[in-house]
Amino acid sequence: MKRAHISHSAALPTMRLRFRLHHAVFLGLALIAMVPVSVLAVWVQRQEARTSLEAAQDTQSVMASSLTAANSRYVADLESVFEMAATHASMGHEPAGMRELLARMHFHHLSWSTRTT
Repeated sequence: MKRAHISHSAALPTMRLRFRLHHAVFLGLALIAMVPVSVLAVWVQRQEARTSLEAAQDTQSVMASSLTAANSRYVADLESVFEMAATHASMGHEPAGMRELLARMHFHHLSWSTRTT
């Protein structure tokens, strides 16, 4: 029995990669098209990030000014309520609803002392 010798190159089709001109043209045009698209994508992303940051800063600025105004009003109200309470306490009487008003303004304890000479 004789064995027939079959070479691998004869059994499988040869696959040689040939670099042709149309491959070079395709790659060149693809690269030329990718550069502006990439630059535009990066530019748009940076613009969006900058716009988003500015919007966040504007929102925080509005919130901060609103909180500042609210705190200023609260301090003015506290001063008025305390002045009214002190005035009425020095006269020796307490107006109706004074304790509730002081509780709403977060006064937890008030004590009066009289000055003796």
